[in-house]
Amino acid sequence: MAAAKWALQLPEGGSRDWALNNVAAGWAEKDPEAATKWALQLPEGNPRSWSLLSAAFRWAADNPEAATKWALQLPQGSERVTALAGVLDGRAHKNPEAAAKWALQLPEGKERDAAIERVAMPLARKDPEAALKLAQQLPEGKQRDLVMSNVFSGWAQKDPEVANKRAQQLPEGNARYQAIYQVACLWAMKDPAAAVKWAQQLPEGKDRDLVMPRVAFGWATKDPEAAANWALQLPEDKTRDKIVSNVAHGWALKDPEAAAKWAQQLPEGKTRDRALSQVQALSRTIKTRGVP
Repeated sequence: MAAAKWALQLPEGGSRDWALNNVAAGWAEKDPEAATKWALQLPEGNPRSWSLLSAAFRWAADNPEAATKWALQLPQGSERVTALAGVLDGRAHKNPEAAAKWALQLPEGKERDAAIERVAMPLARKDPEAALKLAQQLPEGKQRDLVMSNVFSGWAQKDPEVANKRAQQLPEGNARYQAIYQVACLWAMKDPAAAVKWAQQLPEGKDRDLVMPRVAFGWATKDPEAAANWALQLPEDKTRDKIVSNVAHGWALKDPEAAAKWAQQLPEGKTRDRALSQVQALSRTIKTRGVP
């Protein structure tokens, strides 16, 4: 394929990686078997993984049964893990309910757990309660907590108020903590006035201390000046310091220079130091990686 030969001749770097990924995706739309075979022959590294992921995604979106059969025939190892991830993404993109049903039919073990994790968030955007039940099929631990967090992230994008009510009903523990954490931020991004009203009505304690800074962060990524004005009007306490710091962080994601200027104008003290530290750390990351 001419496009594949062209991409392989490019100098190593981001442009070459991007080109290889797009070649794999485009090729898979016409001949997925050839595209996946080509991707598997690329030199080991990120371009190979991304190309294989893209080709598997396209194949599964068009023909989930054939793509799944191919992926399950691969030997155990990183190639199989990447291929199955692409297949699951493709299946979930087309029909998240069917993808979840397939994931649950896999033998118990790491592959099944990884499949459930992959499917949970796209399913949450369509049927949050079903996604929550899916996540609860995982054994207790860090992976389950992560999947629960992803479920509530997808749920909050769909309906943050309902997601919040459901998160509050979870039993005490890290899963509940992560769920509320996600909902607070995403609700503030969607409707800051409603999120702030909810957060301020919470009784003093762990939930309120968790929620207020996350609301500030979500709001600041959308309307940093309004979030900053609100934060500075709050009573001075340990939670306010975290809130101001989170405003600086969220603002820096949107406009690092404006965030730094605002933080520098704060009164001298721990609050100012913490806000500046957040902005400076994020600015260094942006310069180094090109993205936050």
